[in-house]
Amino acid sequence: MLSRTRREPSVNLALALLLLAIPVAASALGEPFYVTLATRVTILALAAVGLNIALGLG
Repeated sequence: MLSRTRREPSVNLALALLLLAIPVAASALGEPFYVTLATRVTILALAAVGLNIALGLG
């Protein structure tokens, strides 16, 4: 059985790959709205992580 610390990196990796795949798939399907939406979500997520690190909450 995997410990909790071994499970989290794989979940994080899966989510990161999913976030990277969304704009690629949307571009291939010709959906600029979803590319813009995924870009905005990613930028706001990076800002949230940066704020979390800057405030020392994480």
